[in-house]
Amino acid sequence: MIDAACRVEYHPRNNTAPSGRIWDLPKSIMNAATLLEIWHSGEWVGWVATALFALSYLVDRPLHLLLLQALAGALWVIYGAVLGAAPVVVDNGVVAAGALYKAQDTWRKRRRR
Repeated sequence: MIDAACRVEYHPRNNTAPSGRIWDLPKSIMNAATLLEIWHSGEWVGWVATALFALSYLVDRPLHLLLLQALAGALWVIYGAVLGAAPVVVDNGVVAAGALYKAQDTWRKRRRR
């Protein structure tokens, strides 16, 4: 049984698991077909890009931050192209290009020292 919070509760009556066991799992994990649908739709690219942007906020070195943001922006460009969303492609193309330009500038300044 799945409730509104995506909790799966197993009861001894239906012999699916020991009594009283509750696991909190997202619906997508519960349904393998949904996972395949996400994989084939290219939606995973957007999730990876989101994770990389979030990870970039935890990076201490400016060059690494810029490279992560450039990679995430490039993935968002791919995702936007898959969706056919021109604003996503253009916006994130600008972000990726800007991050790469600034990363190159930062790298050159570090080499001169």
